[in-house]
Amino acid sequence: MMKLGGRLVGQIEDAILPPPPAAPNAMTDEELHSAIYNIGARLLNDLGEVVQDSFARHGYDLNEHRLAAPSP
Repeated sequence: MMKLGGRLVGQIEDAILPPPPAAPNAMTDEELHSAIYNIGARLLNDLGEVVQDSFARHGYDLNEHRLAAPSP
């Protein structure tokens, strides 16, 4: 039964999950740019709350305006 369950799970994963991306050396410039962008976007989306919480935990004052003007 365990073997059947493992095979069934594998078939479901193959049907639902997208195929793995090509290796970076096999990608075109556009595909590589898109892959890097997608990784960055996913990190920002997945870790945004963690980063915000870390500022709150470490006592960073978000209302501090020492660097109010952007750096040149």
